[in-house]
Amino acid sequence: MSRIIHIPDGTLSLSESRATCPHCKSHISFEHIEKRFWKQSKTFIRVKCTCGKYVGITQDYRSDFVAFELKKL
Repeated sequence: MSRIIHIPDGTLSLSESRATCPHCKSHISFEHIEKRFWKQSKTFIRVKCTCGKYVGITQDYRSDFVAFELKKL
């Protein structure tokens, strides 16, 4: 979720960078995601949540982290 703040000569956009697990609705911390995300060459990472299930994490167009459920093909 982002928030726009009007400042002199422009706007400032603040984004809340945390992802929510689609299984248990717990928040995955920014510190846990950021280090791994920038080391990857892919556009998403796979993270194990505290509930024990794996979750995919990517960024949307506002650079917010978004979690999604991983499904087997």
